[in-house]
Amino acid sequence: MTICFSVWFWWTLLRGSWLTKETGPVMLDMGQPCGGDIEGVCGANLTCISLEQPDDEYASGKGVCMTHPHTDCVPCASVQCPLSRHKCSGGYVTEPCGCCSDCARRQGQLCGGPHWSRGYCDRDLTCSQFTGFLPATPPQTGVCKVLPGHQTDHMADPLCPWVSGCNVRLGTCDCYSVQTCHLAFSYQSLKDCLQAMKADEYYWSNEKEEESEKTEDEEEDDCTEWSCEVQEAQCVCGERTCDPQTQPLSEDACQDLLVRSKCSNVTCPEVPLPSCPEDSILTEPFTPPGNCCPLVSSLCTCIFENCKISLPTCSPQKIKQTVKANGFPGSCCDLYSCSDSEEEPHDS
Repeated sequence: MTICFSVWFWWTLLRGSWLTKETGPVMLDMGQPCGGDIEGVCGANLTCISLEQPDDEYASGKGVCMTHPHTDCVPCASVQCPLSRHKCSGGYVTEPCGCCSDCARRQGQLCGGPHWSRGYCDRDLTCSQFTGFLPATPPQTGVCKVLPGHQTDHMADPLCPWVSGCNVRLGTCDCYSVQTCHLAFSYQSLKDCLQAMKADEYYWSNEKEEESEKTEDEEEDDCTEWSCEVQEAQCVCGERTCDPQTQPLSEDACQDLLVRSKCSNVTCPEVPLPSCPEDSILTEPFTPPGNCCPLVSSLCTCIFENCKISLPTCSPQKIKQTVKANGFPGSCCDLYSCSDSEEEPHDS
């Protein structure tokens, strides 16, 4: 009896350990691939830094388990990302913490914020403080604009993680690494790139054969188009038969329709807009993902590229700097005048 109990006890203990090991999440170490269709989660103090744009807003892109390059970052599981946009007026970026991919912020739009939750700027723009000449550092909220002396190569950005991938150039796969937050690669690996090139060759060879066999009537009968529709408070997209009566709805237009329907009965408090001096512009308000009303209202901020130095018409010896700009609206630009005195320029 004692022997049977001992055998049962050890078998149960070992079986329980095996089940825990098998059914628990696989812990990934530093440098291991993660995200996408890869099973497992990054270990303690590691985060899956995205390396590619996800297929849709509900799927995370593939990446690598890394420590956060910024102390202000938090685990991506606790971050609510904005709805993924398929068309951007500027570039497409993954913010420095590696949690969310979205359209890059344009001039006058807000950026930074806690763990870069308010976005990252497009190329040639810097996330700047609203006043002064310094960049904004999260958790500070800033505004995207050209900041004198802070232009950064968007493919060598010290705020962003190193990413690797491949692009097709001159008919071959070119693979390399860059330090960037921008979408830099079409393929994550050489294997993916080569497979895509083979698939393209196969597709186009078959496409030519099918086109030569099709008649005009068959082409009309086989007409399909990509469109989306709202179903149960979400956008469902797919191929449909061409319908001349209704225009196809894009993913972005469908998402905008969802937001408008959600916020149609919401009344936001009226906030008076400030009047900005000629040397500055009004920033765009910021509305967090899932909200209907702006969290940060519009503010005035300097636009330094509008500072065109217009020297007065007097001899160079008499041209004096009378006002030294401080980066606040109304004093964005240095001012000069003709003067016979040797006074030092004063701060405005």
